[in-house]
Amino acid sequence: MLSLEAVGPLKGQVKVPGDKSISHRAAILGALARGTLRASNFAPGADVRSTLWCVEALGARVSLDGSDLSIEGTGGALVEPDDVLDCGNSGTTMRLLSGVLAPQSFTSILTGDSSLRRRPMDRIIDPLTAMGARIGGRDGSRAPLVINGSPLRGIRYESRVASAQVKSAVLLAGLLSGDDTAVSEPSRSRDHTERMLRSFGAEVVNLGNEVFLEGGDPGRLCAPGEVFQIPGDPSSAAFLVAAALLVPGSEVRLTDVGLNPTRIGFLVILERAGARIERENIRQWAGEPVGDLRVTAGPLRGFVVTEDEIPSLIDEIPVLALVAANAYGSSVFRGAGELRVKETDRLGALVDELGRLGAELEVLGDDLVVRGGRDLRSADVDSRGDHRMAMTLALAGLGDIDVRVAGGRAIEISYPGFADDLAGLGVGVRRPRPTGLAGILGYPARHSLSPKMFRAAFREAGLDWDYRIFEVAPEDLPAAVESVRVLDLAGVNVTVPHKRSILELLDELDPAAAGIGAVNVVVNRGGTLVGYNTDGFGMLRALRGGGCAPEGLSVLLLGAGGAARAAAFGLARVGISSLHIANRTLERAEALVTDVLRDYPDLSASSSIPREAPEDVDLVIQATSVGMGDGQDSPLPEGYTFRSGGTLLEMVYAPAETELVRRARAQGIRVVPGLDMLIYQGVRGFELMTGFPPPEGIMGAALKEESACYAT
Repeated sequence: MLSLEAVGPLKGQVKVPGDKSISHRAAILGALARGTLRASNFAPGADVRSTLWCVEALGARVSLDGSDLSIEGTGGALVEPDDVLDCGNSGTTMRLLSGVLAPQSFTSILTGDSSLRRRPMDRIIDPLTAMGARIGGRDGSRAPLVINGSPLRGIRYESRVASAQVKSAVLLAGLLSGDDTAVSEPSRSRDHTERMLRSFGAEVVNLGNEVFLEGGDPGRLCAPGEVFQIPGDPSSAAFLVAAALLVPGSEVRLTDVGLNPTRIGFLVILERAGARIERENIRQWAGEPVGDLRVTAGPLRGFVVTEDEIPSLIDEIPVLALVAANAYGSSVFRGAGELRVKETDRLGALVDELGRLGAELEVLGDDLVVRGGRDLRSADVDSRGDHRMAMTLALAGLGDIDVRVAGGRAIEISYPGFADDLAGLGVGVRRPRPTGLAGILGYPARHSLSPKMFRAAFREAGLDWDYRIFEVAPEDLPAAVESVRVLDLAGVNVTVPHKRSILELLDELDPAAAGIGAVNVVVNRGGTLVGYNTDGFGMLRALRGGGCAPEGLSVLLLGAGGAARAAAFGLARVGISSLHIANRTLERAEALVTDVLRDYPDLSASSSIPREAPEDVDLVIQATSVGMGDGQDSPLPEGYTFRSGGTLLEMVYAPAETELVRRARAQGIRVVPGLDMLIYQGVRGFELMTGFPPPEGIMGAALKEESACYAT
């Protein structure tokens, strides 16, 4: 439960986080462009992180240090992802990437959380299909979406709704088709895509409610040479503006806020209601107007929002409804039916949840009517998993009532620092630290360093969680899995020998884990156990971080178990030149080769037992348990010679230096230690289990501090 309390007037200054809409688009265009995009003030939160996960899976190289983003683009040459692209809760990610993926030469699948999978996607499927796209979805229009890439043609599309996501999906598809493309809307939606396309070198013209994109080379985008400064998010600023207006005597200054005319309808409406908001220090950042807002509390009156104004404040309607409930007189939002297909049915949620507090709201057709001036009362309310509802309901507690918000964690989706920023202005924040238990299942598992990494991450995230080792013999695995459910563990990591045998014991499998046939993370979602595989992700991040780009390399993979399967599919996806799988049981190696070739028939692949493994390869990946414990054994024969200039990734990380690592280093071979892979596996596992952004640096530091392999 999250609860806010006004202990006095709000005073002070806040720099709001980077604009979420612009950050999504920067990540996508940066991935498509030539060169390296450097952006500052990149938005926090799970939504934009979903976009980063996706573009990285499509071949872009992404580095995020705090709010400083660097993306090495693909020059338009995206690669086929080896698993499903998870958009999380982000409709922007799914809709914009649909436009990017429709004209590609490969097949891709987009999915998301349960909320996103309920949201209709026909509004982007219809125009993209008219351009020649082949897109299928559940019930025809709901995620998961299967996109079979095909050549597209330009279109002149008349959208029935004013939607920046629809407009952007069509423009991005048109950009990659090479043809002239135009989109018209009943009223003008936010225009960040058009502005940013111009910054990247595309020819785009806005004429009233219509936008024209000139055709040309689909690979013509070029990352700006200077750092791309992302303005503060006006949608996030809206909650701080409302907080200052709701508490008498408050005076707050918000700096570096984006003031794009298509985004600040909420300021226009609040000024219409009598709010004292001054705009200062107006300037331009990367083609976007930016300025500071000075907000002073004062009496407010009811207002009317016309249907044409809705697109410029669609995300701010919940908090404007709260302001209206505290104003004198009635307020009306005309034509607000779009709120029914947001993260939740926001029209219904506003009526129900603000109604619990004593506010009087009514939906008449697509209009929302709020009758202000009623005395609000204390109550427990539910965000329904919607980040903007969570922030709106929390702000209701600033009015001398006790409001406890269930589902406050949803705020992490867009504004993780919401409560901290309010606390900095003098607001009292009560948020009990969530408790939980996670762990690792393996046999043996006592060597695991995961507890150190996860406990450090829990502390950094302010989570009162613990992480434990569970030694589980194979015959005890069914009982151990059932215990995860019965004891309500948040989740567990899974290591040898259980990665494949656990499959049949789970309720659901993430599509990537199902395709690989192995699980290394299990998440308990209210008693439903869902299996994931983060091995491939961790391996590729570790290799690239160690200076080895696997694209185009010849690879020897040792092992045919769960980790080896993830490695094989991950490597095939990024375009290695050849793959040889060596395993003590030849039949298992041959079976894995067959599985990989089923999905990647053009790959050169072969198999053998370890003593017959080829030496003339660029990259050796050790994915067996040989060497674990005392480190004396090696999966390769003693006389094995590594190729000069090659790389070894040793997945065993305890001990820090196995016999194979010693031999490789003696021959001058670059070694990527298994601990690096563990860090990146853990980063993804932390996010899956907790729903919080992972403190990547803290997790890496916790392991490096403990491991001798970083002492040399």
